[in-house]
Amino acid sequence: MRACEGVGKIPCPYPGRIWLEQRGLQRAMYWHIEARVVLDLQEFINSENGGAHRCVVASITVKAPVREVWNILTAYETLPEIVPNLAISKILSRDNNKVRILQEGCKGLLYMVLHARVVLDLCEHLEQEISFE
Repeated sequence: MRACEGVGKIPCPYPGRIWLEQRGLQRAMYWHIEARVVLDLQEFINSENGGAHRCVVASITVKAPVREVWNILTAYETLPEIVPNLAISKILSRDNNKVRILQEGCKGLLYMVLHARVVLDLCEHLEQEISFE
């Protein structure tokens, strides 16, 4: 098994964006997988108030069959078993490739426990992409 080789900046052809790459052994709870992770970081300035909006897009390349990875990612109600700090992940509705899920998580921080709750509207593109709002 190889250890993570660290994070490095890779060339990005788009102005105002940064691409970061990490190769090697990735750890996810009890799993160790050989993978390549790429983060696409982009910042947008709001012309009305000068505030900044940040967008992060992550992609991961895993050495595993596509069907196996897809089945794990779309088993929404079992995600708390593999996603740290995710306490609840429940399907609220499903209509073909449109899925609405409720997720709740918590994280201890100093003497506090932070709770987060979100309802996500997902759109599944079979074995290709899961987009959400």
